Amino acid sequence: MRSFGRMAGLPTINRNKLTGQTPGKIGNRPLSGRTMPFAAGVLLATLAFTGCKDRVDPRDNPNTPVKTPVPQEQPEAQVSLSTKDGWTIYGDILRPIERPLGAVILLHQRGGSAADWKLLSEGLRKAGIASFAIDQRGAGRSIGAKSETGDKAPWLTTDDIEAAVKYLKDHGYRGHIGIVGASYGANNALIYAGSTAHMLDIQALSLFSPGADYPGLDAVAAARNWRGPLQIVYGRNDTVAGLGPLNIRENSPSHDKVINQFDNEKHGTELLDSETVDSCVVFFGRTLK
Repeated sequence: MRSFGRMAGLPTINRNKLTGQTPGKIGNRPLSGRTMPFAAGVLLATLAFTGCKDRVDPRDNPNTPVKTPVPQEQPEAQVSLSTKDGWTIYGDILRPIERPLGAVILLHQRGGSAADWKLLSEGLRKAGIASFAIDQRGAGRSIGAKSETGDKAPWLTTDDIEAAVKYLKDHGYRGHIGIVGASYGANNALIYAGSTAHMLDIQALSLFSPGADYPGLDAVAAARNWRGPLQIVYGRNDTVAGLGPLNIRENSPSHDKVINQFDNEKHGTELLDSETVDSCVVFFGRTLK
């Protein structure tokens, strides 16, 4: 084969001063035009494989905790509750957009329903307080003994209130729960909160037209046990409530009593208007914090 030696105008290939090797060689073997791209490909593949080994998919590692998305609670929802004596109680919960200051259970009057509290529920929501209006046993959507509805509905609703309180405690309202009740609902609220078993669950009470002793509901005896914040709203000429509001106020040892008396004969939720709603909202706003 003919040798051309050094061609004029071409640079001289220098040897590496440290290794003594000529660039373009591995050991004493020259790299051909085919070998160099192949070697570079092998190197890149090796680096890529090494990088992949260092990155572990969390789903492939049983010790890596997987975060489950927490569902956001709806601002307004219908809730069903099961009482320990077999009734199914329905309620409507209304939450503010921001984190609530607390929650208030609303108990309707005789012959009423959860819907009677819409004006107050909306006022509480605007003030950052959740409301939970329930249909007590024998009223509205509640399901139980078919014979115990309307005028024959049970008067005592302690188990209904207990189920509503449990629901709120399970949803983060423990220590920030109040109750507002109208007429017999007011008496039931006081009887529940005044019992030794439940008084620590309730922070404040608002009673619209409570009676001294609606059938089987002795509110005066219960009032003697209630020391927490107490609001009483009533009409001076209300013949249904009679002297109940005054007797309850006198017998409660509470040091935080708010009395809203009006010169009319309105009873229970009939008393709801902008003035009574504002007063109730302010009351719970300072007592549920």
